[in-house]
Amino acid sequence: MILNRIAHCLFAHQTSTQTTWFALIITSLWLTETVAVSQSTTAKWRHTALNSLFIVSALPIQVAMMLLCGCVARWATHWHWGLVFLLPNAEHPLIKYGLMFVVLDLLDYVYHVTMHHVTVFWRFYLVHHTDGSSRGCFEHRVRASR
Repeated sequence: MILNRIAHCLFAHQTSTQTTWFALIITSLWLTETVAVSQSTTAKWRHTALNSLFIVSALPIQVAMMLLCGCVARWATHWHWGLVFLLPNAEHPLIKYGLMFVVLDLLDYVYHVTMHHVTVFWRFYLVHHTDGSSRGCFEHRVRASR
């Protein structure tokens, strides 16, 4: 009964479903990294605390950028402004999702450059670059490919 209520809360709406899947994926990656990387429990929790500090410090900036992008997208859709409306068959899934992928990748690049070049943002983002062990699985992939 209680498990059914929990499952209903976690998967009742699209947003809660996406959040649940995101949390499950992050947790499973954390556990996989724990098993794959021979690291003491204390070191792993210290690394997790540092990454949590980065996430918490970057969250306000990411939320602000998300709100800005959402408002611009809503405005552009309302006024039928932008390159999307010039494309033939703009609602076709390949065009729609392909364009979304390119735009989101561009916005991720802009976010990354902004975090590096705006002093106020860099102070928050610096946490990400000062963690010597933040490479985790990436470092092992690089070693394995050599």
